[in-house]
Amino acid sequence: MGKITRIRRQKNNPNRLSVYIDGQFCTGMEERVFKGLNLKVGDEINCEELKREVKLFWKNRYKDKWKEEKSRILAVIYKIKELLKEDIDFEIFGFGAGSDKLIESHPVEKGIPDLAVIYKKGKFSYVLLFIEVTGTNFLSKEDDLWIRPDKFEFAKRHSNMDIWIAHYINNLDLVRFISTKNLSGLGKPKEVAIGNNREIYLSISVSHKSVQSIEQFIKYLQEKIDRIKST
Repeated sequence: MGKITRIRRQKNNPNRLSVYIDGQFCTGMEERVFKGLNLKVGDEINCEELKREVKLFWKNRYKDKWKEEKSRILAVIYKIKELLKEDIDFEIFGFGAGSDKLIESHPVEKGIPDLAVIYKKGKFSYVLLFIEVTGTNFLSKEDDLWIRPDKFEFAKRHSNMDIWIAHYINNLDLVRFISTKNLSGLGKPKEVAIGNNREIYLSISVSHKSVQSIEQFIKYLQEKIDRIKST
């Protein structure tokens, strides 16, 4: 069994820490993960075990929430199909989306959206856009939408893709859609306590120009379909 002999804050990323076991660098991790694992110099742990703990930290912490996420995805699909008078398909696109199983592996790229929305014309299929689903159990209609910044990272890396965030509020049965095309003016992320965990969130006002009602989103989808029909 190894022992943690040194913990050092990284110079290029002060929010990450480097952990050394038996005098040798083992792994880096976010400070909030380090705090969540309650690590300290002198703890006995081997490097491979620590790497696995870090890799599965968030999956283990929130695995009881996966069924909620699955139900939100299904709710978003149902609401779009209910209002859009077109025959469209939904492809489960993101890694682990729609599953409540603990998946220990990681995707090739982080943050892949949960859903691809597809329209078929004859023998051709057209991907209309992509949706990342998130949400909360209890919120009022006027409250800001709290969304993790990493939900937007994939869209930032793939600005050529039409990607939306669907925010579903369980107690209101209400979904809103956030376009990732124009996110200026959102402000800086804030650290908040959720149970025993510390998370980083963006607080988005429901009146922000990027936030759309489901009716506005459906209109946008219909316009995309109409353009395909006219070709």
